[in-house]
Amino acid sequence: MILHIVRGILLAGFLLYGSIHDIRTHTMPDWVWMGVAGTALLGMKLSALPSMLLGAAAVLLIEVPLAVLLKDRAIGGADIKLSAAGAFLLGWQKGLAALILGLTLSLIVVPIVRRIRHEDSRKAFALVPFLAVGIMTAHLI
Repeated sequence: MILHIVRGILLAGFLLYGSIHDIRTHTMPDWVWMGVAGTALLGMKLSALPSMLLGAAAVLLIEVPLAVLLKDRAIGGADIKLSAAGAFLLGWQKGLAALILGLTLSLIVVPIVRRIRHEDSRKAFALVPFLAVGIMTAHLI
C-alpha cells in the first residue's frame, strides 16, 4: 500500500515536470521518461514483467511507424519514450488505455484551444501533458 502511494507520488512528479517542460520548450529531458520507467520497478512482481514488456513493445509498434511515415505531423521522440515508459509501468492493457486516453484528449482539447487562441492548426503542440493525464489516470484506476 505504502509503496503504491510512493510510486504514485513519484510518477505524478515526473509527469508534472515533463508536462511543464514540454509546454515551455517542446522538449522533455530523458530523465523524465527514465524516472517513469523506474517507478515500475518499485514493488514490481516478476509475474508482471511480460505484460510490462508487451505494453512497451505495443506502444512502440504503434508510434514509431507514425513518427517515420508522418515526419512533420507525427509524435515526437519524447512522446514516444514517455508513452513506452508509461506502458512499461502500467502493463499492456492499462498502457494502451493510457495512450488512447491521452491521444483522444489531445484530439478534443487542442482544436478548441487553437480556435480560442486563433492559432494555426499546423503548429506543433505539447503532447506530453495529454499523455501524462492518460498515464496518471490509468495508474489510479
